[in-house]
Amino acid sequence: MSLHTAPVAQNRQTSSTESPSDDARHSEETIVPTCHNILLDEVVEKLRNYKTLPRDDNGSPMLASPFTQEQLERLVDQLKMSDRPLPKMFVEDGKLLLDEDLGTVHESVSRSIVGVIVAHNTSLSGRPNRPLFAVGAGAHRLNRGKVQPDEQFEVHTVPRRGCPNFVVEVAHAQGLRAAVHRAGRYFRESDNILICLVVKIYSRRVDGSCAMLALLYYREPNPAHMVPQAVISFGTAPISRQQAGRIVALTHAAHVSGFVEDATPLVPCDRLGIPMYQLAIHHLRLLATNPHGDGGVAANHVDVPDFVMDLFNVQEDAIHTLE
Repeated sequence: MSLHTAPVAQNRQTSSTESPSDDARHSEETIVPTCHNILLDEVVEKLRNYKTLPRDDNGSPMLASPFTQEQLERLVDQLKMSDRPLPKMFVEDGKLLLDEDLGTVHESVSRSIVGVIVAHNTSLSGRPNRPLFAVGAGAHRLNRGKVQPDEQFEVHTVPRRGCPNFVVEVAHAQGLRAAVHRAGRYFRESDNILICLVVKIYSRRVDGSCAMLALLYYREPNPAHMVPQAVISFGTAPISRQQAGRIVALTHAAHVSGFVEDATPLVPCDRLGIPMYQLAIHHLRLLATNPHGDGGVAANHVDVPDFVMDLFNVQEDAIHTLE
């Protein structure tokens, strides 16, 4: 499938959440859309009471069940006409799901990555074109607008390619399993996306520190069996060995590097330039102009160096916006 452009107005709301109980996670609340206004009012009320929403099996907050794509389209139209904020929602397995807690952490992480891309472009002095540029979260919508990443980046080509090579999925209230599931959907539902970066921001601990995780995915020949190229813990708090083991089991990664308890040496991500916190993306993958990511780089980008992201920048921007 290919990406479809749909100009959708999007205002992100700040909301905090706590993990629901197991009973709430597996319960389902039903909205009976007997009237458009009733449907709108009930959904808006559920958005106000975000913490009480049940979750689906992947950890996504559930607004209604059963629900159809047609009902979602009507609901989006109503939200626009009522001048209310438009959260990211999608329908999956007959449920209306909220994409995420669309708070300032998402905005800050997305802006941080955009800033790194801009700095990378600026460093390439004398080149005729910027290799990569941000087009925003809503520039291209997958599967008729059902899902969209938190940030999208296009390779600069002439004529314009019209789809992103590189997308970013940010998770805060959303569980890691749900975020990894979303990354898999991006690859399965579009042949155009070649790279997905998943950034998981955990809740603050009692001492104010916070664990963070970056997972870098390249398109695989079989998107159903994707394995991250890198999994790096880069927060102000380390993840435990037990947590690292669960992450490896979930993602099938070789290991979790970075700030992990009992690591030797134990090196915190506390300044710029630490080698283990430099996330490198090969330029042939990043700037490829074919859907397989194995070549076809535009002539003016052949000698562009690899893109390197210092995760300390992302950590700094995220930690300052956490509640």
